[in-house]
Amino acid sequence: MDPSSRALVTRLTRAVYLRCRLDTLTQRVALNNNRPLLAGPDSAAKLKAMLELRGPQYMEAAEFVIDSDDWSVTQTVDRVHAWLGGAAG
Repeated sequence: MDPSSRALVTRLTRAVYLRCRLDTLTQRVALNNNRPLLAGPDSAAKLKAMLELRGPQYMEAAEFVIDSDDWSVTQTVDRVHAWLGGAAG
């Protein structure tokens, strides 16, 4: 993430990082063939490199981190919603 973009995110938004293990991400992106950065052979290695580069940046920008490996979409949304409600009060 570009440092100026990260600064904007940090200053203007309430950023949530939906963190997942590499194996979870690999399974999830395999369901979507519209990932140009992961196209071609060895998409798992590309994803690993992206995660190693971007993960620390996302952690820095995030106000709230959810380990979402074992959560459904609904459960994840519920956790974000609960956090926003608690953070706003």
